[in-house]
Amino acid sequence: MKSIDLKSLSRKAIKSSFWVFGLNFSERGLQTIRTIVLARLLSPHDFGLFGIAGLVMSLLNRFSQTGFEEALIQRKECTKEYLDTAWTVGILRSAFLFLILFFGAPWASRFFNVPQATLIIRIFSLSLLVDSLRNIGYIFFAKELDFHKYFLFRMSGVSADFMVAVITGLIMKNVWALVYGGLTGSLVRTLISYKMIPYVPKFKLELSKAQSLFSYGKWLLGGSILQYLLTEGDKFFVGKMLGATPLGFYQMGFRMGTLPSTQFAQLVSQVAFPVYAKLQESKEKIRRALKEILELTLFISFPFAGGLLILAPEFVRLILGEKWIPMTGAFQILCLLGFIRPLVNVLNSLMRGIGRPDIMTKLSVVHLIVFFTTLYPLTKLWGIKGTSLSVVISLFVTKTLPFIFASFKIISTSKKEIIKPILFPFFATLTMMWVVYSSKQFFKELTVLNFLFWIFMGILSYVMINLLLQQLFKYEAMSKMARFIKTLR
Repeated sequence: MKSIDLKSLSRKAIKSSFWVFGLNFSERGLQTIRTIVLARLLSPHDFGLFGIAGLVMSLLNRFSQTGFEEALIQRKECTKEYLDTAWTVGILRSAFLFLILFFGAPWASRFFNVPQATLIIRIFSLSLLVDSLRNIGYIFFAKELDFHKYFLFRMSGVSADFMVAVITGLIMKNVWALVYGGLTGSLVRTLISYKMIPYVPKFKLELSKAQSLFSYGKWLLGGSILQYLLTEGDKFFVGKMLGATPLGFYQMGFRMGTLPSTQFAQLVSQVAFPVYAKLQESKEKIRRALKEILELTLFISFPFAGGLLILAPEFVRLILGEKWIPMTGAFQILCLLGFIRPLVNVLNSLMRGIGRPDIMTKLSVVHLIVFFTTLYPLTKLWGIKGTSLSVVISLFVTKTLPFIFASFKIISTSKKEIIKPILFPFFATLTMMWVVYSSKQFFKELTVLNFLFWIFMGILSYVMINLLLQQLFKYEAMSKMARFIKTLR
């Protein structure tokens, strides 16, 4: 068997990470600007209506997930027969889901008591069909760590979504800006996939190949169903119990509160998954890769989460506008996910990469029980703030610590290799938050200049405390990042 060159693979993974980060900065930047512009133009009720359509689509999508794409990435070899089968199953599945959504839209609207959602669900569900037609060969962008191609592919759709949504929002000033933007993004991504990838899939179904892929994907199907209940169950509950407008507030708070830190963590886990898959036969190499990935992810994710949490009231008033102030409390609570989700994402990718998605699924069952046990009483007591508390508490209790202990057992990771990359950036972030809070007491007036000054003080204090940690405890996350950047020049 050909030996994996860890040094070469690590260098490629690091370069992929920075391609992902650099290109995704543009992608997430456009999405954030789009959201902020539309938040100024549309009402929370409009966002809630679109959120209901998204929840219904996501429900059917998750409950019929095949896991074929991840199975193709995890397999050492992928023949065109496997690719064709996966592509064909995806099209058949999406066509079936579209029919259900089209004829079931009135029922879904009655469930949420929002009649306006019927047409929105029917039109937006076309994106399922369009997405299923994209070239299945794009999975090789992730499999071979060619993430510069993958995110160029992604950026095409995001750019189209941005332009259409903003222009339509300026003209129509209603929910259809979100719908038309999303549809256009899906269409452009599908078209560009055939420009970027020379392989052209064929409509061909081999049951033996589908069964082989599903043997891996079945755990992802179970995990996908549970993940929907865990990631969308809160929104589903808010939409049904509290209505479309509170749902708009909650979804905006969730999107803004988790965007910077957890999105970066998701990007790193996308790179980490194929790396772990290539190294899965060597525990020593897996441990070294986990330590590096965890250190990099938390060093960047934690300060974003802490900064947003401490500046949340000012962010809402200055950036989103006065009409979004009711979401501030929930927004601050959801910022705590920025400390939890990055760690869970890193360990998630580890379990998938070494072929143990069953662990994710089993832990998700426990997570689901705790989540729904706390969801109703907390939401009943404190509205969307209570919902936010339920999300944060259940994730921390059932995923963070168990995943850490699972990594100890499965790949024999030492406590030091896991705890050190967590505690040091957490301590540095708490110090940064204290500095920003103190700065706010001296300049209490909310202006753009003051807001930028608080951000500057946060960045400066975080850098200084990390330099101190490097001197005292040889915590070299910042130095490693500087060396990584040099390798990209």
